Amino acid sequence: MLGKPWAGISLAEKKIGQTTYPVVSDCRIFCAIASVLGRGALRFDLKDYKSIAGSVAGCYSAIAEPDKAVGNGRVLCAGCNADFSGTKSVAESEKLYYSPIGTAIHCARCNSTEGLYVLSRNQEK
Repeated sequence: MLGKPWAGISLAEKKIGQTTYPVVSDCRIFCAIASVLGRGALRFDLKDYKSIAGSVAGCYSAIAEPDKAVGNGRVLCAGCNADFSGTKSVAESEKLYYSPIGTAIHCARCNSTEGLYVLSRNQEK
């Protein structure tokens, strides 16, 4: 995949701040893109927000330094870009809530159930 010209690969994009990130749902593809471009966004279910950094580190270690992915990554809402990076618990958060039947976690601002793990060498706040 990395041997092909980037223009030939169709990726979704998301603008966060002043930067446009390629968005993918596969951790291995995300890690490959992030190691080459220095930025990327991995789409995931918000119910996995606590474990996403560890998951990325697991697949990223085969491509680059795992500390880089975990240390520089942010967890954002895929819908409205709300930052969940410092959220330790849904119960103690005003930014996230459980669905009534407890099968999903939602963004309190836009009701999305998807998050983005965003990595950039020059991380914006």
